Amino acid sequence: MDDLKQLLTYLHWDTPSDKLQEAKIQFKKLKDEELKILVQPIDKMHWDHAANVIIEIGYPRVHKILPDLLEWLMDINWPGAIRISEFLVSIKEPLIPSIKEALKSEDMIWKYWIIECVLIKWSVDLVEQITDELIFVASKFDDEEVHLSALKLLVQYKMLESKESLNLIDSKLQDIRNCDIFDELNQLKTMVLN
Repeated sequence: MDDLKQLLTYLHWDTPSDKLQEAKIQFKKLKDEELKILVQPIDKMHWDHAANVIIEIGYPRVHKILPDLLEWLMDINWPGAIRISEFLVSIKEPLIPSIKEALKSEDMIWKYWIIECVLIKWSVDLVEQITDELIFVASKFDDEEVHLSALKLLVQYKMLESKESLNLIDSKLQDIRNCDIFDELNQLKTMVLN
C-alpha cells in the first residue's frame, strides 16, 4: 500500500515525464477492483494525470468505477473533468444505470454537467433510455436551470409526443419563476409546433 501511495505522488502535475511514464505502467498493472484509487487522488494537482491514466486503462477495465468517474463531473472545472466527460461519452450504454441514479440526486449542478457534457453528445437511442429521469428533471424547477437543459434535450431529440412536450412547456410558462427563460421556452414551443 505504501508503494501505491508513493506511486500516486508521481501523478502530480510537475512530475518529470520519465517518472510519470513509469507510474502509468505500474497503474496499468492494477487489478480492476484497485482502480478506484485513481479517482481524484490526493489533491487536485494530481487529477489531470490520474484522468489520463484512467482513460489509457480504458473501458471495460474501468467498469467497476463508472459511478465514481461520473462523480468527477460534479464540477466540470475540476482538473481532468472535461477529459473524463469525453471518455464517459464513449462508454455509452454501460454508463446508463449510473446516470439514472445521478439524475435522481439533489445535486443540480452535477445533473447539469451530465446533461451538457454527456447526454447531448449521445445518440437518441441512448438518451431515450433515460427519458423518465429527464422528464422528472424537466418537470421540476431549479435555480440552475437544469430543468431547462433536460427539457431542451427532450424536445430536440423528440422524445415526447408533441402534446406532452407542449403541456410541459406551457406549465413552465405559467410559472413566474421561469420568467428569465420565457424566450427559450417559447423557442422550444415553436420547435414542437413546427
